Amino acid sequence: MKRCLLMILALAVGVTAAFAQSVDPEQVVKDVAAHRAAKIKEARDAQKPIDTAAINKECIAIAEKALKEIDLAKIEPSKALAWARVTQLAERDQDTCDLAKKYLTTNPDPKSRYAAENLMLSACNRLGEGDMLAMMLPTVSPDTKQAAISLAIVTAGAYADTIQSKKGAEAALKALDDVEKKVPFAEFTTDQEKGMADNARASLANARAEILMGLDRKDDAMKALDDAIKVMNDPNGAMAKRLTSSKTQYTMIGVMSPPMPSERGYGEYKGLETLKGKVVILDFFAHWCGPCIRSFPDMKAMYDANKSKGLEMIGVTTYYGYYQRENVEKRDMPKDTEFAKMADFMKEHQMDWPVIYTDRASYTPFGVSGIPHVVLIDRDGKVVKVKVGYSPESFKEFRATVEKLLAK
Repeated sequence: MKRCLLMILALAVGVTAAFAQSVDPEQVVKDVAAHRAAKIKEARDAQKPIDTAAINKECIAIAEKALKEIDLAKIEPSKALAWARVTQLAERDQDTCDLAKKYLTTNPDPKSRYAAENLMLSACNRLGEGDMLAMMLPTVSPDTKQAAISLAIVTAGAYADTIQSKKGAEAALKALDDVEKKVPFAEFTTDQEKGMADNARASLANARAEILMGLDRKDDAMKALDDAIKVMNDPNGAMAKRLTSSKTQYTMIGVMSPPMPSERGYGEYKGLETLKGKVVILDFFAHWCGPCIRSFPDMKAMYDANKSKGLEMIGVTTYYGYYQRENVEKRDMPKDTEFAKMADFMKEHQMDWPVIYTDRASYTPFGVSGIPHVVLIDRDGKVVKVKVGYSPESFKEFRATVEKLLAK
């Protein structure tokens, strides 16, 4: 009897091991990509909004199902990179770090090495491990010039924020310097490559300037922008204009806000001059802007918690000639029609603050070159801060600034 029981247990272990060995991590990655693409196509064909959160949840479930019977501690180093890609899809960041680190012990080729390093960087950022990011960035080795560009852009847009939150502004500035040295700018020769190089330069310069402004080093921030403008491959291109807009934004700091006219809107708004005595946030957004929409829950939480303390928020938008999937190709939707649809948009995203429509000329004095673009104005009507883009990490710092201003 005992012998039979042992044989059954051994058989069960063998079946489990066989199942684990039969799972192909590369196929799992392909399955997740296929599922995501199918869901996006399904939404577009049905002319419905793409529910990114729901799709991500389904993709995580697919990856988790594949990992359920896998003992990651027993994964061979040579297979660790493939499984790290699966754990990344499952948002199991510590496992991703551990597997990528194990894979790096195999002395891989440059392409595979950087793939593992890149997974580690991304996972460390999600874990908020600024110390590890700061330690890794000087040593990582992008295997192509395009990879170096991507590293520079993501460091400027995300990694530097995490490093600053854990190690301070100087460490974040050093990280930007470290990744910029990895970009072989002289090797970018085609127009497309030069455009990529300008994008990296602009991203790095903007990130530097933002950090320096936070240190009250306005002159250094303006110099960082000017230096980048001087080396733009296309001095009249979009990236040069983006940097010029950044200069406008920083020039505004500490001076009276430009006026913000309204053609019409939802909620009560009679001009910035009527809001003296309140801390005001101007949130430039659009109905099509993903990062804008992702910011709304944090914006609402901040607004609800601080409205009674003197915070006022104004959403600022303009006409685009379409709404979501309606009239995307022609983009000639009547203004009245597009304006009317904003009521449903506000209800969907629980935007209970005023939203105004204005023309694009009103954006220029505020240096708007991308959205979300948020302008913070103090009780005297002076601009205190301009924030472009959204991430949960950077928003925490922004909210702290707002609440500190309200407490004065």
